[in-house]
Parts: sequence; C-alpha cells; structure tokens
Amino acid sequence: MGPGALAEIRQRIDTIDADIHRLLMERSAVVDELIHIKGTSAPAAAFRPDREAHMIRALVMRHHGILPLATVEHIWREVISTFTAMQAPFRILIGEAPDRAAFQDLVRFQFGFSVPAEEAGSDDEALKALRADEGLIAIFSPHSVSWWQGLRPEDDIQVFARLPFIIAPEHPVQAEAYVAGPRLSVPPEADIKLVRMRAKGAFAKTLAAFNGRVVASSGDHILVEMPGALTQEELSAEGDKRGAEFAEPVLIGSFAAPIHFVETDAAESEDERV
Repeated sequence: MGPGALAEIRQRIDTIDADIHRLLMERSAVVDELIHIKGTSAPAAAFRPDREAHMIRALVMRHHGILPLATVEHIWREVISTFTAMQAPFRILIGEAPDRAAFQDLVRFQFGFSVPAEEAGSDDEALKALRADEGLIAIFSPHSVSWWQGLRPEDDIQVFARLPFIIAPEHPVQAEAYVAGPRLSVPPEADIKLVRMRAKGAFAKTLAAFNGRVVASSGDHILVEMPGALTQEELSAEGDKRGAEFAEPVLIGSFAAPIHFVETDAAESEDERV
C-alpha cells in the first residue's frame, strides 16, 4: 500500500470520527430538549429499562463485522448511562459480592465512568441508603441473601434490571447482579418477575416446568425468577402435581429477559441467539 492510499484511509477514519462526535453532540441536544419537556430530575422518571432493552436488542440484530459486539455494547452503555444522568443525576452503591473485583467490572461495564459509584459497607446499609435517597441505585449480588430478605412491603424500592443483559461465554464480564432503585414512574415490562417466597418439596422442578429458576435460598426462603406471564393458578396446579408446597410469592421486581448467546460447534455458521 502506497503513501497515498494510506493517507486516504486515515482521512476516511478522521471523517468517520468527526461524524460520530457530531452525532453524539446532536444526541445531547435532543436529550436537552427532552429534559425541558419532561421537567424532571428524578431517576424514577429518567430510568427506562424497557427502552434500554429494546435499544440493545436492536444493536445486536444489526451488528456485523470484525468489531467485537461487547465493545459496541459497552460504548452504548456509556452513552445510555451518561444521558440518563444528564436527565436525572444518580449515584451507584455497590453491594456485597463474593468477587468484588468482578462485581466492580460489571458495574463499570454497565454504567461507564461518568456516574459516581461507591461500595456500601453491607447490603443492609445499601437498603437503608436506598430508603433515604431517591437519587441512588444499588447493585446486589444474587448470591447474597440479606438484601432480598431485608426488603419490606412498604419500601418504595424495586428491582428493575438484571446484569449482564447480554450473556455469552466470551463476554468480558461474567458476574451477575440485580439493579434496584426507586419505584419507576413507568413500570418495566415483566418479561421476568423476581419474587421471594417460602417453599418446600419439589419446587425447583415446578419452576423448571415454566423455565423459571431458584436463584438463591436460605432455609425454606427462596429468591425466584419466573416468567412474567405465569399466573399463581398455573404455578399452584403444577406444584400440586409435583408435591411442592409454597406460600404466595412477594413481588420485588421485574425486568427484561436477557439475550443469551449459546456456544455452538465450529461447523455451525453463527451463534444461536435466544
């Protein structure tokens, strides 16, 4: 490749970079209009997890080429988080986790570096702070028990996302977490409901019949993900058949179903997307 061809390629890159920057500034101007129209500074009104899910799903569907999907996802996450904070500044509390470094990587991958994040002393302290400050959201590990047992019916707190949204064998972050914060002014779609309950017997198999799962347990107290469309009557009927006993579920949140990339053989042309 001669000097002229190389200079032309660099010029094309410079033009693309300028276009990306211009579009980001244009997006910020549109968000500024939105701020004036909505007239709100509350995260409960600014967070739209369903819209985020639709955006990332569309990104996955149209993505192609050699650029890693995780890189594009992280860029979009930084953009989404920054513009959400422009509408309503918020801070992040990081709860307890078995692997603190992996948990922090997950938080930064999801929310970028524009939003302040700090570690809570404990999940109980994170819950206490959430109750007192609507400008906070907290990130909780599924493997920690105290936070979901500590949520009270009168708390104006809900889980509205599960991380990561894209689940893949080679994804740069593998830790799992739930995002909890003030009850949103626009309730998220309940692709998946997160509930706690007391259960005995073959309840895990009862859930599996509906593609649900027990996420965590403490004695007969369990944290459960189940399909949003699943009714109490359907669950009870299946439980009766399998000899499972359980109390009525207590809803603590809901979120959009994540995207799963399934590992496939080399002979297959593409990853299977579910």
